[in-house]
Amino acid sequence: MGGKKITAKSIRRKNEPMHPDSRRAAQLTRAATRVSKLQSQKSSRKIHNINKVDRISTFILLLPDDIPALPDLAAMHAWVQDSWLPRHDEELAEARASRRPGRPPLKEEIAIQHRIEAERTEYATALELPDLTSPANVKLLREWKGNPQGLNAFRFVRISGKFPEQFTVVQEGIHPDLKYEKEQQQQKSGSASSLAGDKTMEEGESTSFSPSRLGAAGDFYNMG
Repeated sequence: MGGKKITAKSIRRKNEPMHPDSRRAAQLTRAATRVSKLQSQKSSRKIHNINKVDRISTFILLLPDDIPALPDLAAMHAWVQDSWLPRHDEELAEARASRRPGRPPLKEEIAIQHRIEAERTEYATALELPDLTSPANVKLLREWKGNPQGLNAFRFVRISGKFPEQFTVVQEGIHPDLKYEKEQQQQKSGSASSLAGDKTMEEGESTSFSPSRLGAAGDFYNMG
């Protein structure tokens, strides 16, 4: 009823014994459980953020420095298949080579194999990654210092190996450079261009298109 939250500190009374079945004992147990749950949630969020930062960093580091952006959606799929998915293959081969003939796989080898299989399954169904067809987005990611609180600045899309001509915008990105780039590309394309009739995608929407409609860097971005 608007009172203070009961904590372990507020429950305890100095030099006063507490019966294990008392109301205060039950309150203390609930308070301890709440603290433990909050600590667990905080730890889970921290691990999630670390994993997400590592993955995004890997995406951008695998893109050669001399490439300002991938030219189109088809190129993004090719890059995922040729660069991102096979990045653990050498590590797996080394783990297998170090195993003596006839011996079962070690935990390390099994873990690598599971990671490879999980990522291939993820790509086949729905892989979320930065929009690497946007030069502005790529530039911002290369300047990023790895702070998870800054992830809302970037543009993210979701693609699928099963449906290579479709994508979903999962986050537009709030950085002004992305907005400016989008406006410039829209002005360049114009209402009479080959993109006439296409609407700008909003977050959460998905679309499909023919690869023939892609060519110049940024087309994927404009259609998203």
